[in-house]
Amino acid sequence: MHIELKVQQVSSISKGMVKLMLIRHGMKAKIQPIPHDEEQKVVQDMVSRVQQALEDTFPGGIMVGGPSPLGKKWDAVIDMQITEDEYSQLGKPGIGDIIEIEINKAKEPQ
Repeated sequence: MHIELKVQQVSSISKGMVKLMLIRHGMKAKIQPIPHDEEQKVVQDMVSRVQQALEDTFPGGIMVGGPSPLGKKWDAVIDMQITEDEYSQLGKPGIGDIIEIEINKAKEPQ
């Protein structure tokens, strides 16, 4: 299975090691309520456009429309440490870049 994750944070933590915080949008963030009248449609459209415009500048840091815990917007937050060589092999991704990860169930040892 392939999963796309967005880089939220990159930092050098010790000699030869890099810390990556990766996030995946949750299904809750993709579900939009159905507006009932024209005014609600205009407000919802405006809020969506503001969020999209600010997301690239402040990844994961801007919530429009009131407070929302991290868990409601993202269904996965992965905090990992890799070597500088592994980081280079990934192409040295920065904040806002997308990383694709392949995960599979390991075969049982015989």
